[in-house]
Amino acid sequence: DYNIAEIFPNRFWSTQIMVSLHGSSPLFLIDMERKFGQLRKGINQPELDIFLTASVVDTIKTKRPTLLLAHLVDMDSMRHAHGVHSAEAKAALKRHDKRLAEIIQATKEAGIYENTVFAILGDHYQINVTHAIRLNILFAEKGWVTVEDKKINWEVYAKSCDGSCYIYTKNTKYNQEIELLLQDMSELEQILTSDEIAHRGADTGATFMVEGKSGYYFMDDLYGPLYE
Repeated sequence: DYNIAEIFPNRFWSTQIMVSLHGSSPLFLIDMERKFGQLRKGINQPELDIFLTASVVDTIKTKRPTLLLAHLVDMDSMRHAHGVHSAEAKAALKRHDKRLAEIIQATKEAGIYENTVFAILGDHYQINVTHAIRLNILFAEKGWVTVEDKKINWEVYAKSCDGSCYIYTKNTKYNQEIELLLQDMSELEQILTSDEIAHRGADTGATFMVEGKSGYYFMDDLYGPLYE
């Protein structure tokens, strides 16, 4: 197997080199970095996908793998940064098309095109948003969430899932009041109770789950305005 892990450091003592070598096939990663590392600018896009595509093409030609999986992130990155229908996202789509053409051409040069199945998938889509909601600000005003010595103490806590949001409670003490507060928020499309959450296969540990109206998303912040 030859693997370059899509992994990033999440501890202050770790570095990109450390986690990449630990999560990948070290010799293969070093070889790809030696050949194509000059194409990268850290983990920035579109350069990272340029590096990845060069590595994929080289691997096809030199190793003729029976299964190859690659995650191209350029277009996703541009949509997050600039908007779903932005000029940057449209340019990234053209780059994506060019990279797929390079990969397909590599299979032809390797003599495996006729026996290759290309499965091209997207793992999610995006929608444009214009407003943020910080439910924890509302809960903090009620005294249900506090911060002392950088430690969060909570009886009610909101956890963002971007366009939706889980609400967790330590007991049922405030459930009725929470539901009334949520019902008064015109920015919410839907409020799900624990039974409805379970029926949809979501986190059964949550007391409520809310869905924002089009254009709204949720943040976990304990500071800042309720709406932005």
